[in-house]
Amino acid sequence: MGESEFHVEGEVRRNGVVATVTGSVDIATAGEFERAIRALLGPANRNLAIDMAKCEHFDSTGMRVLVTLDQLTRARAGTLVLHRPSVMVRSILELTGLTAIRTDDRPPPP
Repeated sequence: MGESEFHVEGEVRRNGVVATVTGSVDIATAGEFERAIRALLGPANRNLAIDMAKCEHFDSTGMRVLVTLDQLTRARAGTLVLHRPSVMVRSILELTGLTAIRTDDRPPPP
C-alpha cells in the first residue's frame, strides 16, 4: 500500500479546533502542517485536537511542530490532544520526554 498524499483537514467546533492529518509529516511537509494548523486555530481558539489515525509517518520535524503547537495552546490556557497516534508517535513522545502532550486512543469528540 502506497503512502497517501499529505493534507490537513479541520474545523472549528464549539470547544476548539479538530484537525485530521493524512499522509506523512516530515521535513517536506512539516511547514505546511504547521501553517494549516495555525490557520485553523486563528487568534482566538485555544483547544486543539489532532486526529492522527491517517498519519502514516511522523518524524522529528513534525515533533518540533507539535512542541510549538503545545506551547501556543498552553499560552492561551488551552490544550493540545493527539487522538489515535501510532505506536511510533507515542514512542517518540516518550523517548523525547514530551509526555506532557496528551494522547487519546479514541477519535476526537463530535
